[in-house]
Amino acid sequence: MSQFEIADSAAKAGTDSAAKAKQSLSNQAFEPGSVKDAGKNVGTGVAEAITGSITQTGKDSAAAEAAGKVGHDAKEGANKVGSMAKEAARAADGISNHIEKGGQAWGDRIESWPPFNRKFEVTDKDRAEAKDMLGKQLSDLIPEKDREILKTMQASLIDGNLDGMKKALGSLADDPAKMDKFIKELNSELSKSGANVELAKDSQGNVLIYDRYGNTAVSINPKTGDTTLRAVERQGDGSVVLKPGEIINRQAGDVMKSIGDNATREMTEPRYYKPYDLRPVPDYNYKLEKMDKFNNIENGAKQLGDALKKKLEN
Repeated sequence: MSQFEIADSAAKAGTDSAAKAKQSLSNQAFEPGSVKDAGKNVGTGVAEAITGSITQTGKDSAAAEAAGKVGHDAKEGANKVGSMAKEAARAADGISNHIEKGGQAWGDRIESWPPFNRKFEVTDKDRAEAKDMLGKQLSDLIPEKDREILKTMQASLIDGNLDGMKKALGSLADDPAKMDKFIKELNSELSKSGANVELAKDSQGNVLIYDRYGNTAVSINPKTGDTTLRAVERQGDGSVVLKPGEIINRQAGDVMKSIGDNATREMTEPRYYKPYDLRPVPDYNYKLEKMDKFNNIENGAKQLGDALKKKLEN
């Protein structure tokens, strides 16, 4: 085997080993133990592949001297690539630690959460907080009389006070256009506060109050104050369909109370559910940046092979 064939063989072996090690690390990036092992083995794999190839070809007595010379140069180059791999392995250790610490933090947080199917009992303090959230959204430009009507609507919804809501809507019964604006304003305030509750008017002018993803609405006739329960169904496009039929096993006052409690929970319970406020481990981004050095390992092996060939040519 000629000197140039020896160099080509060594370069190919080094490049293949680096590429496989890099791919192994990439495929297992979110398995901490595998990330660390893959990183630590990169340099060793490159060196063994190159020197192993040279040793095999060096058995040819005619090329033994050249193999020894190339092998020496290959080891020096592999050591440089290995140093890069060690640095990347240290970065892998950092990422492994980050994943472990982050996982532990998430685990601790999740263990502290109450069961997801449990509904917190709504307290007077919760209701006061929800009303305050809605009240702060009222513009100072709204006339005082209209502000009082809106505040009554807000409070009645949060308290589940059906009579209070009927009274507020009754004061707007003679001005349907104004009522529409009040409903739109209250819906906006509820949405911004995190409550999945909506108000809407049907074709008869009745005001419907329902959970956004619920199936039962309280229907109020603003002029007469008559109330009924209506079955509703939300469509894929966001529209709501009023379904025919009579609901016989529930009372409008109880449904209104349930809607108010749900709205209050949705507005105040985020203090119990905040998995998104975990702080990242310090230097996380820095360690991620250091992982970029793995991108240079495959190129480094190729450059090593090219350098070997050039040295033989000289």
